[in-house]
Amino acid sequence: AATRVCPGCNTEFRGIKDTKREKQIYCSHRCYLRCRKVSYFENRVMDMIEASGYKVERQARRGRWSFDGALVGSNILVEADGVYWHGSAVVNERDARKDRWAVENGYILLRVLELAFYIDAAAGIDVILRRAEAEGLACERIDP
Repeated sequence: AATRVCPGCNTEFRGIKDTKREKQIYCSHRCYLRCRKVSYFENRVMDMIEASGYKVERQARRGRWSFDGALVGSNILVEADGVYWHGSAVVNERDARKDRWAVENGYILLRVLELAFYIDAAAGIDVILRRAEAEGLACERIDP
């Protein structure tokens, strides 16, 4: 296996997962997730939640899954479902597995749909904030 330097953490690793078509770029899946680009839409959703006073853990890892965000101090997970990535049957099937895992493990997974968000962003975020309040969850708030 070829030796490379991970662009995420600058450590040297052996590309043991190389195939004829693809070369391993990152040393681990964790480095890949940490370095992948976050969409403009996802950033806007998380920024609006934070602007409402809640602390958000971005790219929150729970179990084997990575979620776009989690309200700190609660069991609320947030996914920002963009039109481009979430339009295929394969991704919808994965999302259904993610939804089941969240419910089975005591999490509340809320999805923000991109088209609905751009029609009325405040209403999309308000659903998350009202759910946090309705659940009586003690989310950590950002002090003004």
